[in-house]
Amino acid sequence: MPTVAAKVSTRTLPNWVMYVAALFSKQAKDAAHLLKVNRKLSNAKARLVFGWKPIASNEEAILASVESMIKFGTIK
Repeated sequence: MPTVAAKVSTRTLPNWVMYVAALFSKQAKDAAHLLKVNRKLSNAKARLVFGWKPIASNEEAILASVESMIKFGTIK
């Protein structure tokens, strides 16, 4: 994974760039809508009420995501 990690950008695209790109690209327009979505979620209630436990740790989930992106060519 270290060779793949070097290829992944860690820079952040400013929101205004996405909004400008949305004027010219349907894909950017769709992505610009996601900038307005609240993604601050918690599984605390599911843990408390149902005794739920995630099937993978955060690290395992991230590594599985990277493997999937490599498999489908999102990261080359």
